[in-house]
Amino acid sequence: MPDQKLATQLHTLQQAYDRNDLPATGKQLTVLKVALARAGLLFPSQENDKEDLAVARSILEVGAFYSLAIKDVKAFERYEAMLTVYYRDLSHLLPPSPLRRPILGLALLSHLSTSRISQFHTMLEELSTTSNTEDADILNDVYIRWPVELERSLMEGSYTKAWRAKSRAPRKEYEVLAEGLMGTIRNDIASCHEKAYQSLPLAEASRLLFFNNESEAAEFGQQRGWNFSPTTKVFTFPKSSTDASGVEGSEATSGDQLEKRGLVRKALEYATELEAIV
Repeated sequence: MPDQKLATQLHTLQQAYDRNDLPATGKQLTVLKVALARAGLLFPSQENDKEDLAVARSILEVGAFYSLAIKDVKAFERYEAMLTVYYRDLSHLLPPSPLRRPILGLALLSHLSTSRISQFHTMLEELSTTSNTEDADILNDVYIRWPVELERSLMEGSYTKAWRAKSRAPRKEYEVLAEGLMGTIRNDIASCHEKAYQSLPLAEASRLLFFNNESEAAEFGQQRGWNFSPTTKVFTFPKSSTDASGVEGSEATSGDQLEKRGLVRKALEYATELEAIV
């Protein structure tokens, strides 16, 4: 017999989340997770009541979205792992969930944002080879396609395209994980510049690293150990970053090294302008 109290608590939880009352949502989830554990619904089986299974799945889905609303990615991953049992092993007992695909897309993005590329492709392969009729067109679904296209842009080195994609996220929860990915992109670009140049103007750093203002770029540079001159507003990179050969700075700036840095700079500028046109 279904647990009517659990269904009532789900309704209260959903109302709190819908009105963006995150403190109330968090308190409700704490109480409900205890109730789910006692009912054997955190790690369910086919022996559980079907209506209770559907209610428990909805509670965990709210928990997954709530975790991203408070920017707790680890908590989201725990909820997503529990939901896997409902989505994969108990799908034949339950009606399809409209939130399944958004959460699967978020799981893909979670792998991508933490550079777990092998897990990303493993999950994508599992989705593409499923025989479930519910998933016949899943790769064309906007929630799945968005992280896939984002990963493709990153593999191509199209950082500008990947950055712009953040503004087209299919749900607000995607923006939290995308922001973490943007941090990875910034660090990759910064590493390239450290190896190619000895210095970089603050204004240029702000543009190339996709910051909204120069103060954010200045803070980023300080965190990476870049030396900053308030007078010239120029970052100077540590010699260890720009001089891989271990020779003196005067030797490292020989004609050959200068020519290489010039070519790299032109290539980066060309790529940036090309992406801006596309």
